[in-house]
Amino acid sequence: MIGFVILNYCTFNDTVTCIESIRANTENYHIVVVDNQSPDNSYVALTEKYNGVERILIIQAPSNRGFASGNNIGIRKCVDLGIEHIIVTNSDVVFLGDAAEVLVGCLIEHNAVIAGPQILDENGAKDWLPNIKRKGYLQYLGWRRSQNTLLDADYSGESCEVKLVSGCCFAISASRFIEMGAFDENTFLYHEEEILSVQAERCNYPIFFCPSAVVQHFHGKSTGRFHLRIDIEDLRSALYYW
Repeated sequence: MIGFVILNYCTFNDTVTCIESIRANTENYHIVVVDNQSPDNSYVALTEKYNGVERILIIQAPSNRGFASGNNIGIRKCVDLGIEHIIVTNSDVVFLGDAAEVLVGCLIEHNAVIAGPQILDENGAKDWLPNIKRKGYLQYLGWRRSQNTLLDADYSGESCEVKLVSGCCFAISASRFIEMGAFDENTFLYHEEEILSVQAERCNYPIFFCPSAVVQHFHGKSTGRFHLRIDIEDLRSALYYW
């Protein structure tokens, strides 16, 4: 059984597309959608659409405390259902082919706490590449340049250990993930993957990149348009991380 946690915030159409891509390509699944108190009635719409549909559970967070808190609610629900291997995904992600099974297979094979897929953008081009090392403070400020991301030439297409993968979609071993602290709820939005990387390193748990598992990410739909509040949350999370 593969558990899926999808965080919904005013993204009814994208969440439905994500759910249907899972249903079309994955045999043994249980989907938990956590609505983060969407003001657009999407929780009611999702509940009505999937009412009575087996293996799909729509729940609502008691309050919107951000990305980390919402996903932790979904992870705990999966654990309550007895599910160990969980894929945490943004609502604007579409699973291609057997991506879910391949990704969880990589997680199990390498005894990893986190495994991330290859991500394509909305045009089908390679998008976010995992980091083989974390940025230093001077690099983060743009004062020093260094290659941190995995390049095509760095791997043969096989799964490999990395420092961090994109937070838009990744598989976790629930017991280990919770043991290392789960998502840090001191952030509301952004920089979750960097914080998870530090947590995993402290516990000596490996993170893997699995290029043979492929998903497509339609950027920005799960967070909306850029505005001042999002910029402020980005800065707050960055300061917390450092």
